[in-house]
Amino acid sequence: MMHYKYLNLNTDYELLETFTKRCGSKNYMNNSSIERLGLTKYDQSQFILGIFDNQILSFFGCHSMDYRTEYVWRVGYRAVNLHNTINLNTGSAISIALSMLWIRKTYGECRYITTTNTPNKSIEKAGKSHRIDKVFRRKNGLRLLEEEYYLNSTYQTIFEVDSKYQIEKFNKYKHQHTFEENVICQ
Repeated sequence: MMHYKYLNLNTDYELLETFTKRCGSKNYMNNSSIERLGLTKYDQSQFILGIFDNQILSFFGCHSMDYRTEYVWRVGYRAVNLHNTINLNTGSAISIALSMLWIRKTYGECRYITTTNTPNKSIEKAGKSHRIDKVFRRKNGLRLLEEEYYLNSTYQTIFEVDSKYQIEKFNKYKHQHTFEENVICQ
C-alpha cells in the first residue's frame, strides 16, 4: 500500500537523495538530483511523495504560474513513478487530486493545467514524456489547450485538467492507499 505525504526536506532529505540517484540511473534527468527537482524554483509550490517500503516511488509537484495572462496551477511538475506495478490511472489520479485539494484549500479554486514535452520539439531523452503525451491525448479528464508553448526552455503541450473528474477518480482509488495526517483528502 502506497503512503502519500507532502515533502518535508527536514525529515525526507535522505529518502529524496536516494530517490534522485535512482532517477539518475534511469536517465530521468529532471529528477536526477535534488537541485534538478526545482524545489525552490517557484514561490508557490508543493510536492507529494508516494512512499512504499521506506522508498520514494512516486514524486509529484505542482506550482502556480501565469499562462497566457491567466493565473493557473500546473500539476504534474517533475512527476515520476519508479514503481512498475503502480497503474498510471491510479497513481496519477491520487497525485493530481491531492495537488488540487491542497491548492484549493490553500489558495482557493482556480484553473489547473498539466504539461508534457511536445514530441517533435524536444530532446531524445524525453521519451517517457513523449509516451505520456500520447496517453494524455486519449485520456478523459484532460483537454488539449495548446501545443508548442515555450516553458522553461522547452516546448510543452498544455492540457487543462478537469478537477471534478480527477476528484471522482481519487475517491474511487483512495481506499487503496494511506495518507499522512496533514494531507488534505477532501
